[in-house]
Amino acid sequence: MGWVLLWLSFSALPAMAQSPSSLGTTRLQEVASQYLDRSAFAAAVPYLHELNRRLRESEDSAAIRARESILFYLGLGRLQAAELPLAAVTLAEFISLYPDSPHASSARLYQ
Repeated sequence: MGWVLLWLSFSALPAMAQSPSSLGTTRLQEVASQYLDRSAFAAAVPYLHELNRRLRESEDSAAIRARESILFYLGLGRLQAAELPLAAVTLAEFISLYPDSPHASSARLYQ
């Protein structure tokens, strides 16, 4: 059983080592989610940044809803990575776009 888990963890490494811009959107979401599930927000930043870039111009309601959590966790990731000016900008954008979000009060505190 231990070998299976070890193999599975190593098999995920190549996908996570790829440039986020070379991944499809679904795979970007999967990799970002894996990092977020482990509270590794800083490690998720490149994937969240790419997702945000792709969804920024979309007028699709699903993309707008998805950006809410992407921006929030991107801000947290930048904080965790000590990218303080970028974190402040990201959290400010999140608050301005999603003032009624359940995460808005936390974002204000982090900002």
